[in-house]
Amino acid sequence: MYLAELSLIDSETYMKYLPSQIAASAVCLARLSMGEEPWPKELVKKAGYEICEFSECLTELHQTYISASKSQQQAIPEKYKSSKHHEVSNTSLYPPPATLELLGDHPHSAVQLPSSFRTCE
Repeated sequence: MYLAELSLIDSETYMKYLPSQIAASAVCLARLSMGEEPWPKELVKKAGYEICEFSECLTELHQTYISASKSQQQAIPEKYKSSKHHEVSNTSLYPPPATLELLGDHPHSAVQLPSSFRTCE
């Protein structure tokens, strides 16, 4: 929920995305942050999205995540620093990924996107 709620900090940026794309981006980024496979085939089936269909939203959410602690709006990061929310916004415990390694074609990353993610034309 933390990553999805971060999209509210800069809501104008995220108005162009469907709520399901924001949710998919949040799940993918959370899984990447936890060292899990970011968007396995099971999620493609369940969500109905290939990663390339929400990669722009994912990239913007990643940037919002990186800069959340520096934002003037601190209500959401402060809310998620509590033990009730497992301190997920504490970047010393849970630092955001430095890059989106799965998005090799995007300017903010460095590794080639696996061929399984290249189904969008």
